[in-house]
Amino acid sequence: MSSHFYVNKPKKLCLRFPLNIIYLFIILSINGVAAQNGSTKVGAIIDVNSRIGKELKAAMEIAAEDFNNHSDSGKLILHFRDSGRNPLVAASAAEELIKEQKVQVIIGMETWQEAVLVADHVGNHSQVIPVISFAAPPITPPLIQRRWPFLIRMASSGSAQMKCIADMVTAYNWKRVVVIYEDDGYGGDVGLLALLSEALQDGGAKIEHHLVLPRVLSSHV
Repeated sequence: MSSHFYVNKPKKLCLRFPLNIIYLFIILSINGVAAQNGSTKVGAIIDVNSRIGKELKAAMEIAAEDFNNHSDSGKLILHFRDSGRNPLVAASAAEELIKEQKVQVIIGMETWQEAVLVADHVGNHSQVIPVISFAAPPITPPLIQRRWPFLIRMASSGSAQMKCIADMVTAYNWKRVVVIYEDDGYGGDVGLLALLSEALQDGGAKIEHHLVLPRVLSSHV
C-alpha cells in the first residue's frame, strides 16, 4: 500500500521571519555596517510573485518597522528588487543596489544559484558587503568560506533537510511515497530529489511517483 506524503522544500514559517530578521538587523547595527547619516541601507532581492517571496517581503517590512520604532542608533531603509528567481537578474539587481542605492548589505536570494552569482558580483567590488541568503546548497561545497567569506547562509543544507523528511517517513513506517513539488525553472530540485531518494533508501523507503507543479501557480497563492 502506498502512502501519499506531500513533500515540499522546507520553508521557515512567516511568523518566524520577522523575529529572525530583527535579530539580524540588530547584529548588523551593533557591528557597524557602515551606517550613513544615521541610516543603514539594505538591499532585498526576492521573487515578488512567489509565496515565499511575498512572505519575505512582509516579514522584512515588519521587522524594519519594529526595529526603526525601537532603535536609538539609526534607521533601516529597505530597497526591494524582483529577481523572478533568475540568477542573472539577481546579479544585475545586486550591481544596481550597490552602485546606485549604495546599500551596505544584500539580503534575500531564495535559490542557491542566485546567492552565489550575487556573491560573485559583490566580490568584484572593493568594499566588503555582506550577502545574506535564505537559500543553501544541497551539499555544502568545500572551501565555501574561503571563496565567499562574506556570504552568510540562513538555511541548513539540503542534505540535512532531506534527512529530516526521510526520518518522518520512517517514523510512520511508510515504504513508498509520492513527491509533490514546484518546478523552479532552473533544475534546482534535481539535486534535492537525489538526496531525498538516498535518505529514503537508508530508511527502507522509496519514491514511487513524482508530481511536478508548474511554477506559475505560485503567483496565485
